[in-house]
Amino acid sequence: MLFRWIRSPLLLCAALPGLLQAQTPSIEQAQAAMEAAVAAERDNAPGTASAVAAAMFAPHLRELPYCQHHEQGVADCIAGADAGMKRRYRMLRLQPDGDGWRVLDVRPPAPTPPLAAAQAWLAGEIGQALAEEADPAARRALAADIGDARAQAIEHCALRSEAAELDCAVRVQSATGEYSRTVRFQLREGRWQGQQPG
Repeated sequence: MLFRWIRSPLLLCAALPGLLQAQTPSIEQAQAAMEAAVAAERDNAPGTASAVAAAMFAPHLRELPYCQHHEQGVADCIAGADAGMKRRYRMLRLQPDGDGWRVLDVRPPAPTPPLAAAQAWLAGEIGQALAEEADPAARRALAADIGDARAQAIEHCALRSEAAELDCAVRVQSATGEYSRTVRFQLREGRWQGQQPG
């Protein structure tokens, strides 16, 4: 029990924000929240045709591979849902509501991976470029140009509908100046890893 771990009321109050932030909806809770949102839209939609359309296109969630937490327990989640014979991915903004969750937004911004993920991708790209350069003089020149390159920012991330992947613009600063590259970030064991879009 929580009160066995935290006996002081002051410690309990201090711990609650972190506990609330750490909450992640289960797939069943997210599905129930979506069904409640669809039902509310159906009740507000005039006419039988609108009600039938809302029921037909209600998403059937199958996975929540990633959630980014905000204040007040709000979670922006990537949700995989069956759409006909295919699985499509979308963003959902959910908030705790009593024993369950409720949908706040069905089009929140996509999450932004940590800058360290972009730097790891960049280091791999630099290493590969240097390894592929056979001429020693050219390799030294290339190292002088890009060896100290650093990822400065990750911007304009968009969730792909085909997979739980993000296409982002990574801003890079090197000895030759600043440039931007599109990087595709994939989840690997709960961490974002970058690669060039194929």
